[in-house]
Amino acid sequence: MSNSHLGDQLASAIARDTGITRANLLHAFAVVERERFLGPPPWLIAKFSCDGSAGAEYEQTAALASLYSNVSVALEPDRQLYNGQPGTVAVWLDALNPRAGERVFHVGCGSGYYTAILAMLVGPAGSVIAVDVDESLVNFARKALADFRNVSAVVADAGTFDPGMFDVALVSAGFSVIADSWLSGLSPGHGRLVIPLTVPLPGRSSRSNLSKGIVFLIERAEQAYFARMIGGVIIFTAAGNPPAAAQKQLIESLQRGNPHEVQSLRRDAHAVDTSCWFHAERYCFSRAAPPVHMRAR
Repeated sequence: MSNSHLGDQLASAIARDTGITRANLLHAFAVVERERFLGPPPWLIAKFSCDGSAGAEYEQTAALASLYSNVSVALEPDRQLYNGQPGTVAVWLDALNPRAGERVFHVGCGSGYYTAILAMLVGPAGSVIAVDVDESLVNFARKALADFRNVSAVVADAGTFDPGMFDVALVSAGFSVIADSWLSGLSPGHGRLVIPLTVPLPGRSSRSNLSKGIVFLIERAEQAYFARMIGGVIIFTAAGNPPAAAQKQLIESLQRGNPHEVQSLRRDAHAVDTSCWFHAERYCFSRAAPPVHMRAR
């Protein structure tokens, strides 16, 4: 666990920058050693430009205190792969509110830092299944997470991997399509999912691994799914070739409508109407709230 002074420094920075007051969440950031998940110094603090591009500039440092600020740290700068800003992810975790004893599915675990935060939040009675397609990152994460007995890290394509049922899912990469198994796997009545739905950055080079989009919180009732936007994001794009049609639809939705209007996610077959914000092949982000008889949670 981290030096208490530095850990408190990070927790204070997150609280100041985000307004988060949830004590268990701030405590998790205060006690998990961030450097354990970043490799040896010197570290590269990422500098982001106003257009959202990243990686052109870094501040190299061996000062441990630099890691305990609300900054992104480059893991592999050539790939634009970062350990992202704690404040950004803290907002997602605050929305998810993982609780003691819950089962968590972490997609795109990377080097395992936010997996460790999740493991702290659900405690020894809970569990975390962490998945990433990058074998070297998963191997690194396994070593860094060795003290966390409630974590299992797996090399797999999260889109086809079956984690079973889970209470909480955090997606730490940009996707243009939500896998059916992620929606079906959410525990009825209380399952929660945070996912960045993203498209390529405008004008990006063909070598860029970054994408831009909207982060949604999806909550499963017994027979319906609530959904709401919780922020925007620029993030590492999930591996694979996303369907061009889905990306085109998402771009059009982002250009045409206000994502703040979204209230639910529908999985039933229905014709496109004015309530549809993003009508994909297998689901629809809708401006309409779920029917009252489907809302019991």
